[in-house]
Amino acid sequence: MRYWIAILSVFFWVLAMPVRAQVTPDKVDVLVIDPGHGGKDPGCHGKTALEKNVVLSVAKKFGKLVQEKYPDVKVVYTRSDDRFVELWKRGQIANDNHADLFVSIHCNAVDNPSAKGTETWLRGSQKNAANLAEVQKENAVIYQEENHEANYSQSWLDVVTATVHQDAGFENSIYFADELQSLYKSRIPSSPNRGIKQGPFYVLWKSARPSVLTELGFLSNPVEEKFLASEAGQNKVAQCLLDAFSKYKERIDSRVAASSASLASEDASAEASVSGKESGSSSVEAGDSEFRSESAAPDAASSSKIVFKVQIAASSRQLELKPYNFNGLSDVSRSYDASRKLYKYYYSSAASYSQIEKALQKAKKAGYGSAFIVAFEDGRSIAVDKAREKAGR
Repeated sequence: MRYWIAILSVFFWVLAMPVRAQVTPDKVDVLVIDPGHGGKDPGCHGKTALEKNVVLSVAKKFGKLVQEKYPDVKVVYTRSDDRFVELWKRGQIANDNHADLFVSIHCNAVDNPSAKGTETWLRGSQKNAANLAEVQKENAVIYQEENHEANYSQSWLDVVTATVHQDAGFENSIYFADELQSLYKSRIPSSPNRGIKQGPFYVLWKSARPSVLTELGFLSNPVEEKFLASEAGQNKVAQCLLDAFSKYKERIDSRVAASSASLASEDASAEASVSGKESGSSSVEAGDSEFRSESAAPDAASSSKIVFKVQIAASSRQLELKPYNFNGLSDVSRSYDASRKLYKYYYSSAASYSQIEKALQKAKKAGYGSAFIVAFEDGRSIAVDKAREKAGR
């Protein structure tokens, strides 16, 4: 009983941790791979397979594929052999190496041998009973660590109840998770897609980088154990991880390239200008998303077809659009993505890109360091570079 009380204490302490905004990578050139468990912590097991061995093998295969395809990408492992690594150190390794993506690899096991499927987790604070059981299992490793009281002790009396703890970096985490689960579903049809979930895994909360924890399948299921313990099965899973990473990298890198090209074009235009004056004016618009959108204030630029905004956060929680919820920023709007069950929060709105750049700097000064500019045309999201081209500014 004391053991489970201790685990629940960690669960509530994780909820009370100071929130970290996940960093949005400029370009994807550092990948941190975290094979779960290791050493004295075997993780879960099947009849013969141990989780710590399966995930280490898959992690190495995944890393090797990445290095072969992208020689310029730095691949870092939280462990590369059968050793015990404290939970808090794993996320810290991602932070210290400025990871553009942190992937923690695990396997599942339950009493029911028919349970099967893959799932990928994002950090969150949902207290769903089924999710809590999985979180307890993974966080329980804390109690195998020496001096865990000093490493993890912190008052958890004031549990966080509503806060925007996920931003552009979290949206990138969602993108990778979604791609990965789609690949699992199409390439491993015998293993059902259990979807994308959220939970207060300490290893994800410790990392301030885009992060996921993926469960490859159930070692308690004889068919999945055989598949995951085999060379062919591990190669197939590693290939799914590589291809999801490739799509993630292409998405981030293309955004960076487009942004750089746009800035270069703007600089050239500025140099050619005699007056150097901006012709656009500041404006604000509500209802700009392809999803349901709300704004805290009336909008003055609803006549503009092209609208730029600053995305400051994304969260599963619906927050009141008041300055105290957004580090003092007013003029905040939100939209709801029903497919992802995610609220997106935007600061300011303008028909001029130069004006929205000023708003971006203000958002960053307010504490939203990974805020970024988004664009809409007639209420639908479009690429920023295309929006600037159409807007003629």
